Amino acid sequence: MRNKISIMATTLLLVAAGCPGDLRPPVSQGDHGTSSDGPAVYFDNGPRPDGWVGGADGSAVGGDAGGKLACNGDCHDYVLDRILLPTSSAQAKTYGLKKGGQSYNAFGELMVLIGSNVSSLNLQQDVDLSVYAGKTLMLVRLKATSITAAATARGQTWLGDTMQCCTNTSSVSTCKSQAMSKCFSGSTSLAVANASPKDMTFSGAISGGKLTLGPAKLILPLEINGLGKLNLSLIGVTLTATTSASGLTSGVLSGAVPNSEMNSKLIPGVAALVDKEYKDAATAQKTKDLLKSLLDTNKDGTITAAELKANVLLSNLLAGDVDADGDGNKDFSLGLGFNAVGCVIVGAN
Repeated sequence: MRNKISIMATTLLLVAAGCPGDLRPPVSQGDHGTSSDGPAVYFDNGPRPDGWVGGADGSAVGGDAGGKLACNGDCHDYVLDRILLPTSSAQAKTYGLKKGGQSYNAFGELMVLIGSNVSSLNLQQDVDLSVYAGKTLMLVRLKATSITAAATARGQTWLGDTMQCCTNTSSVSTCKSQAMSKCFSGSTSLAVANASPKDMTFSGAISGGKLTLGPAKLILPLEINGLGKLNLSLIGVTLTATTSASGLTSGVLSGAVPNSEMNSKLIPGVAALVDKEYKDAATAQKTKDLLKSLLDTNKDGTITAAELKANVLLSNLLAGDVDADGDGNKDFSLGLGFNAVGCVIVGAN
């Protein structure tokens, strides 16, 4: 696993050069890790003190009573127990941001290409371990008169406070087994992180047991070994899922990283990652030579964000693929799958 960053850097170059994706049909999402316990239903009345009225991406997404969901026995709390990266190009499209009759998922395609071209990487395992260990917790509250049919539904999400959900983080299966009973039992109390935004609210409906919320804005916590912990600010986010007494299944979260954040966070982050590997004495010389010839254009021994953006191979990938918010700039599309089990959210006020 030592050479993960080197492999990822090289793969990014191969991806940008136009390696074809896997065109097989979508595969099973695997074990969802759902619980037999239903989501917690609770009461929480009263307006939010700051009088916030919601609204994101031009849509009416404000919750009841000024943005904070006013619950009257009709709220259900969940925590995501799996965040699912696409495993094929077809699945990336299924998870993708739908706009103008097209499906966009640049991030998903990137994950598929890295995963299919580099057998030593297991990106899904990285994400699973972060969730099971309690480092990546995303909380969801759904307000609806029925979880199978409701003409009007409201949703709100928060970043969950970190929690030690397992003591053995060297084994995904062992960590998962411990986490299922401690953090994902279906009735665990989980706290909202102090730094979590309190305005990530959605409006939508439930029809035939299928929930649809959005579009709205959302911060997505995601951790991948070699890239670190990313809190991605997404726009134009839509959440869909099948609702049941045991939680949310077959969920899809799609949106886009805005152009401004691509330039301020994603591209500099990737540049720093590649530059670190370029300067590492343990990096294979052929990898260093490849990085030097393709990215270190002024041959000064440093790879910068400007050099990444100027590279003919990477420019298309990093330029974005869809204007998600109508501002005239192309954003970086992202789509993932998810599943959630019941919990009790505390500290949401």
